[in-house]
Amino acid sequence: MDTVLIILIILLIVLSVVIIIILLTNRNNNELKAAFNNDLMNFSKLLNINMNNMANRLDDMENKINGDIDKNLAVFNKLNEKIISLDNTSKNIDELQKSITRLHNVLNDKKSRGVFGEIELYSLLETVFGINDEIYERQYLFPNNTRADAVIKGYSYGIHLTSFYMPGRFVPHVRMMETGFQNPSLANLFGLPFVVIRKPKPMDTTTLNYNWQMSGTSAFSVYTHCSDYIDDESAKQAVASILRFLTRMGIIKYNNHSGYIAEVINEDDLLPVLSGAAGFYKRLCEPGKTVYRGDVLGEIIDPYSGEVISQVISPTEGMIFFAYTEPTVM
Repeated sequence: MDTVLIILIILLIVLSVVIIIILLTNRNNNELKAAFNNDLMNFSKLLNINMNNMANRLDDMENKINGDIDKNLAVFNKLNEKIISLDNTSKNIDELQKSITRLHNVLNDKKSRGVFGEIELYSLLETVFGINDEIYERQYLFPNNTRADAVIKGYSYGIHLTSFYMPGRFVPHVRMMETGFQNPSLANLFGLPFVVIRKPKPMDTTTLNYNWQMSGTSAFSVYTHCSDYIDDESAKQAVASILRFLTRMGIIKYNNHSGYIAEVINEDDLLPVLSGAAGFYKRLCEPGKTVYRGDVLGEIIDPYSGEVISQVISPTEGMIFFAYTEPTVM
């Protein structure tokens, strides 16, 4: 009896343990399910967030790529326009080169050059005066049997603002050609320091001053300090001298100072002084300065060593009438 009871108790205990184990197992399964479902939901949310971020990044990349494409397309279009412009410029340059070549061919031939000059001169005269034989005459024959392409008639005075073939600075003066018609007394009315009389050479017979005089016009060439660049002081001096002349001739009324009493000299009295070497030129004296025999007028400097290799020495005493201004001499 006791043995049977013990067995029953043991069976009850075992059964109870089994039931408890089953209950615990079911509880753990429910908790695992709940945890799994929770993790699955969190993963789904995270996946959605990442997908949305990825979609936004893809949209940004697409917009940027489209923007870069538009910019590149605009740059390409501008580049294409510039290429077209350069092509047109190249064509214009080619045409200009052809024109320059044709002009070069004309200027190289004396006969063609003469014909070209006559045509341009006649065109200019017709543009300014029209066709009027009383004002100008073509192929005019002077008393010395010199023939000019054209002369302007009926002018008492002609004032020529000139330039010099050599770059430099002058003492202000009035220059006239010695044609037999020159009038130094009238030239003195400009009030500049000097009046220079020049004996005409063959090349001078084509100049405005010479042809004016030969056609009965009192011609004056006005030289100031410089003419190859803008110089306010020099320009004012030229204007003042012309206004002074016009006032003294009764052509205009203008209050001006009397200026200088000019000294009349011949161009042959001017003594040219040449450099003895080539190099950089350092000018030491300005126009208008009084110098004496042996004075150093300038220095020639070796461009490689920087040393003075020659000096320009005054051969006599006098005043500097013209000074070369370029930085180099040959």
